[in-house]
Parts: sequence; C-alpha cells; structure tokens
Amino acid sequence: MTYEMKMQEARNDGRDEGEKIADRRTAKRMLAKNKPIDEILEFVDLTKEEIQELAKEIQ
Repeated sequence: MTYEMKMQEARNDGRDEGEKIADRRTAKRMLAKNKPIDEILEFVDLTKEEIQELAKEIQ
C-alpha cells in the first residue's frame, strides 16, 4: 500500500468517525426532546440499539 493510499484511508476513517460523533450528538438532542426512536432512526446513521444506549446515558 502506498503512502498516498494510507493517507486517504486515514482521512476516510477520520471522516467516518466525525460523522458518527455528529450522529450521536443529533440523536442525543432528539432524545432530549422526547422524539421516538423510530423517528430518530430516519435522521441518523445509528442502529436502534445504539440509540437505546444513548437514551440510557442521558437519563
């Protein structure tokens, strides 16, 4: 694997992690406003189980 390919992979990994963080933040805000999990699933790329765990965290 070339250096350029490794750098691109690292950028992609960082972007994916950033998107996951943003989705978690959005889901937490929606949970705080008592939005149903099924509705939250429409707006974020998280699993139902991940959202349920977030709900436990903010209680």
